[in-house]
Amino acid sequence: MNRFLVGCLSLALPLAGVGCTVPSHGSSHGLRLQATVDEDVVTVTVPVLAVPTVDLNAGFAATDRSTAVKATPAMTTPAMTTALQLGSFPGVASVSVSEGDTVAAGQELVRLDDRLLAAGVKVSQADAAAARAQIGVLEAALNETHDKDAEIADKRDDVNDAIDKLSDTRSTLKANRKTLEEQRALLAKQKHEAKEALRLLPPEGTVPWPPGVPTRESVEAGIKALKAGIKQIDAALKQMKSGLSKIDDGLQQAGDGLGKLDDATDKVADARAQLIRLRRLALVAADLSGVVVDLAKAHRTEATVRSPAAGVVTRVAAVGDHLAPGAALVVLRRAGDATVTTWLSPAQVAGICLDDEATVHADWMGPDTVIAARVSRIATRADFPPTSQATDEIHLTRAFAVQLSSSETLPAGTPATVTIQPCRDTP
Repeated sequence: MNRFLVGCLSLALPLAGVGCTVPSHGSSHGLRLQATVDEDVVTVTVPVLAVPTVDLNAGFAATDRSTAVKATPAMTTPAMTTALQLGSFPGVASVSVSEGDTVAAGQELVRLDDRLLAAGVKVSQADAAAARAQIGVLEAALNETHDKDAEIADKRDDVNDAIDKLSDTRSTLKANRKTLEEQRALLAKQKHEAKEALRLLPPEGTVPWPPGVPTRESVEAGIKALKAGIKQIDAALKQMKSGLSKIDDGLQQAGDGLGKLDDATDKVADARAQLIRLRRLALVAADLSGVVVDLAKAHRTEATVRSPAAGVVTRVAAVGDHLAPGAALVVLRRAGDATVTTWLSPAQVAGICLDDEATVHADWMGPDTVIAARVSRIATRADFPPTSQATDEIHLTRAFAVQLSSSETLPAGTPATVTIQPCRDTP
C-alpha cells in the first residue's frame, strides 16, 4: 500500500462518507490493469440415452375368427423408449481422440456402448412388421364378413323358397279341404234323403213292391256306404287340419328364421364397420411404427458422441469407463483467439473503444515481453467485479467487464497485466 492510499485511509475515519480514489487517467503509457486469462472450454457430457421396452404382445394378436362378428384383432403397441434409469451408467466402448488432439466440429469423439440401442432398433422393426401384419389380418376378417353376407343371403333365399312352398301347399290344402267339406255336405244330404226314403218305404210283404223302387236292403246299403264315405272325408279333413297346423308352424319358424337372419346381417354390418375402423387404425399404427423405427435408429446414433465445436482435447474418458448421464466425457479448449478479461471503473471505460490496441504481460514471460491484443468486448452495464480483481480504485463496487483478444496462446486461468491504449482522453 503506497503513502497516498495510507493517507486516504487515515482521512476516511474523520471524514465520514467521503471516498478516496487514485486518479486513473489516460497517459502515454495507457491504462495498466490486472486481468485474468479466460478459460474458454467446452465440456461434452454423457448424453441421456434411451433403453427399449419390449412389447411382449407383438405378433400375437388376440383374434377370434370363428365368426365375422367376433373378428376384431387386437392392435399391437409399438415399442416405446424410456429414459435411462437412475444408476444405469453407459459404458465407453471406444475413444477416437487423445488429449492434445485438435478436433473439428462434428468430429467423432467417443462411442458409447450401443448394444441396447441396437436391440431397440430390432424391437421397433419387429413391432413394425407385426403392425403391418395386422392390416392383412383385418382385411381377411373383412373378407369373412362378405362371405358371411353371402351365406346369409343363400339361407334367406332357402327360407323364402320354403315359405313359398309352404304357402302353396297351404293354399292347396285349403282348397282340397273346401272341396271335401262340400263333398261331405253332399253326402250328408244324400244320407238324410236316404234315411227319409227308408222311413217312407212300406214294410216288405205288406203291399206289392212297385217296379223301379229300391228295396229296403239297397237303401240301407246306400246309407251305410254314405256313412263310410263321410267317415273317410272326416278322417281326411282331420289330416288336413293337422297338416295346416304343421304348415302354420313351419311358416312361423321360417318367419323367425328370417328375423334371425336379419339380426345376423345387422351384426355382420356392425362387425364390418368396426373392422373398417380398426383397419384405419392399423394403417396409422403401421405408419407410426415406421416413425418408431426411425426414432430407434436416431437414438442409436446418440451413442456416437461428436464434437460440438472445434478445439483442442484437454481431457477424455477412457475405454471401459461407466459414467452417469451429464458427467464430463470430453473437455475441449475452444479454438480461436485467446481472451483476457479485466474490469474498468466508469471513468476508465469512458475513454476506451472497441478495437483499441493493448498489450498483455505475465510473470511467466520475459521482463520485456508483451503480447499484442485488442479490445473485443465492452460490457454495457456496470456489475460487481470479482473479489480477486486487483485494482488501484478505492471502493470499486461497480465496474465494467472488458475483454481483450489475442491471437497468441495463453494459459487459461492465469493472471496477467494488460495495458490498453485509450481511444480518447478522459478528464
